[in-house]
Amino acid sequence: MGDVRAAASRRESDERLRQVAELLAAHERNTTEPRPLVELAVAAVPAGGCASLTVAGMEERWQTLAATDPVAAELSAIQFQLREGPSFDAVDSLDVVHVPDLELDLRWPGFARHAVTAGVRSMLALRMNVEHLGRAGLALYSARPHAFNEADVDVARILACVVGAALQQGWLRERAANLEVALESNRHIGSAVGILMARELLTADQAFERLRDTSQRLHRKLRDLADEVINTGELPHLD
Repeated sequence: MGDVRAAASRRESDERLRQVAELLAAHERNTTEPRPLVELAVAAVPAGGCASLTVAGMEERWQTLAATDPVAAELSAIQFQLREGPSFDAVDSLDVVHVPDLELDLRWPGFARHAVTAGVRSMLALRMNVEHLGRAGLALYSARPHAFNEADVDVARILACVVGAALQQGWLRERAANLEVALESNRHIGSAVGILMARELLTADQAFERLRDTSQRLHRKLRDLADEVINTGELPHLD
């Protein structure tokens, strides 16, 4: 009997993981944004009626990046105000924190009272390591006690890896875009400096100082001023 149950559990886990893969493919364009990630978590683990994504930050400044509804957002915030709860413990753990029934669990009395009052009875909380964010946690909440089974826990473990990797990818993509903007800005400034050097017979340092001094006096961004020099061939006059 035990072997039969184990085989059935493995089949369920395999089927659920296949469904997660399909969900990821369907959400491919948005899977680096926090909100679609928590929505993906609820879709992948439907026993969790809502979910939240929280980060501790490098200086223990807790922040909820996204939540699927106000209950998840409220319970996420309460845990870090009280400094107790499954999510709070999960960020210090390498495993899933599974709470079958918050009404009976005595580990977090303050948080449990808030959760049960809000209509939440069971939870899954998981830690993710995201380089630029520090420690992060994904939490799934259910109104039913004993809502999550072994297959849910298996899927949640995979989800934590997927969500952590997606957050990291999103940050790297944003950083690359910012670097590209900075490089483009530097190219414009360099072109403006070259124009001033040729027009006014200045050295590179002198031309850059002229550009920067005019930027400060006119309270205009250096990049915008450089664009004007490129378009007109000269600096605007100072009144």
